[in-house]
Amino acid sequence: MTASLIIPTYNPTKRIVGTINSAGNQSTPFDEIIIVENGSSTEWLMDGCNDIAFYNHSSVAGANSARNLGAEIASGDLLVFTDDDCELDRDFLTQHLLAHNRYPNSVIGGQVVLRFEEECPDWLRQPFLKSLAEVDWHKQLGSHTAHADILVDGLLYLVTANMSVRKSTFVKAGMFDETAGYIGDRRTPNDEHGFLDRAREVGQTYYSSLPVVHHNVPRSRTSIEYFKDRFWGQGYADAMLLEKQLGNKDHAIHACLDDIYRKGSVSHQLDNEKFDPETDKDIAMEFSRNLYICMAHYNRGVLDYFGQ
Repeated sequence: MTASLIIPTYNPTKRIVGTINSAGNQSTPFDEIIIVENGSSTEWLMDGCNDIAFYNHSSVAGANSARNLGAEIASGDLLVFTDDDCELDRDFLTQHLLAHNRYPNSVIGGQVVLRFEEECPDWLRQPFLKSLAEVDWHKQLGSHTAHADILVDGLLYLVTANMSVRKSTFVKAGMFDETAGYIGDRRTPNDEHGFLDRAREVGQTYYSSLPVVHHNVPRSRTSIEYFKDRFWGQGYADAMLLEKQLGNKDHAIHACLDDIYRKGSVSHQLDNEKFDPETDKDIAMEFSRNLYICMAHYNRGVLDYFGQ
């Protein structure tokens, strides 16, 4: 099975060099590496990609537009997606290929490990780590079988930082929704959710902990200001997704309010993180305050989408 790696990028930083180098240093080599720079004004990557990757510049903004363009020009049987701030383990592609041997015509998602460029604050727990695209379902589900594959249903998720699918299945499932996800400077996630919903109608989706990427997190993404912006975007994106799924604005608003209530339960998150009431009191208070603030921004994102 031939494999094409697709990396969308917008106003790329030097971190993408680590992504490209790790992709070019696989134990099983990619047949091609495709980089699509979408909607940004720089093309400095062009000179550095010629020997390793195929570079394409698109005037259309949007990470999903870039992924779809990369998929269209890809020659591989298997499409593999990652992000421009990730580094791939050396056996990353090997593990994706083995997973597709186990589950033909499925979508496979792998583990995303956060790599902080500087020490992260003590209060930085869930759901903040989730918003940084950490994916480790064995840890979150408390699984004792650390390497068993997990069938992904509507309650779980995969991310485009570590995902693969046969090109034929990708086309059949309708590709990525180009109105969703990150577009230019708009911080609205959910790039993959609509696609995964459609993919489950034509096949199955699995999580495997064995294909691993390390997601580099700069200091700027560990501040409360970043998370306020990020949670606003999540609220906006969730409202958009629910309106598409339910087909009714009023129903979508009620679904979003239910979601806000569920996600905004600070006491529930405190219990999950198991803060020690004696030694972690100050950390727990900071965590609670920051989560309340961010959930208010999530709520604002929902209301902004619906124009209220």
